[in-house]
This record gives sequence, structure tokens and C-alpha cells, in this order.
Amino acid sequence: MGFAEPPKNTQGGMVRVGDLWVSIYLASVKSPITFMGGANSGLHIAGGELQSRYGQLPVTGTEGMTQFTFNEMVRLSGMRLPFYTEWLAAAFGNPQGDDTNNYGWTAPDNGSRVRTGCRVNTATGEFIPDGGIKPFAVSAYNVVDCVGNVREWLSDYTIRQDTTSWGWWDVLEPV
Repeated sequence: MGFAEPPKNTQGGMVRVGDLWVSIYLASVKSPITFMGGANSGLHIAGGELQSRYGQLPVTGTEGMTQFTFNEMVRLSGMRLPFYTEWLAAAFGNPQGDDTNNYGWTAPDNGSRVRTGCRVNTATGEFIPDGGIKPFAVSAYNVVDCVGNVREWLSDYTIRQDTTSWGWWDVLEPV
């Protein structure tokens, strides 16, 4: 997820949350990411472009990126990483995950990233134009996959303030 000031950025796939524009879908590769010093070197970005697009595989670090180079890539795309509180605002209303994967990518046996959006085959991660599941994995602002598909890179580091595991609660329908 990337954030930008009002649209200097013309990439589409964004929604306004408060005073910021937020990528609806997790960042994916629009043009190949290359590094100074060769492929997967972890050095500065030489080229590439990110996008916010339905049905794409999110950028996670398997491309040779780290949180630092992802931050650089986001900036080159005219955006910035969100602060934790901004991410929480964009994720507001995304239903609580469960062990069945019905409301987010939260089953304990999930082992890899899947395509962004809710119409994907959970066994393969392949996009299904007229089927699939996860119609509820969307926040109140229409931001997709806030629960579990991949870990979010933020501009600040956070820790959970209690001793329980990370969880997500449906604030629109409290238990």
C-alpha cells in the first residue's frame, strides 16, 4: 500500500482516505525492478515502476527488495510509505480474519502471497474473473487485502503493546 499527496500520481487504483490518496491494491510490479550492481543485489534501485492493480502479485521482497529499497521504489513512483496510524485508517472496517480464510488471508497454513483482490483461487493464487472468494476482504474505504495477504511495509516501526498475537477486529460489527 502506498500513499501520495493529492494526485501528482496518475497511476489509478487509488482512493482518498482523509487528506491522503491510498493505493487500493497492494503494490505490484508495473515494469521490472532492477538494481544498481545487478539483479537482486539489494543496492539502490536502478529502474522499475510500481502499480496499484487488481489481480497482480504483490511486491514482498522476493524481487530482491528490502524495506529500504521498497521505500526508494515507492518514492520513485511518486508516493511514500504510510505511517502506522494512516494504515490503520485505510484498513478500518476490514472484517476480522479467521482460520477459514473467508474474511482475509488468515488461515494458519497460508504459506505464500496471492494475487491482490478477492477473486482468486486460494489453492493456486490464480485470478478468477467470475468466481473466487474473499468478497469481504475489503476495508470500509475499499482498500483490499488489509488482513494477511502479505506484511505491510510502513514508514515507521511498530510493536504490539500487549502480549497476545496480532489479530484483527471487525470494528463495524463488534462481538
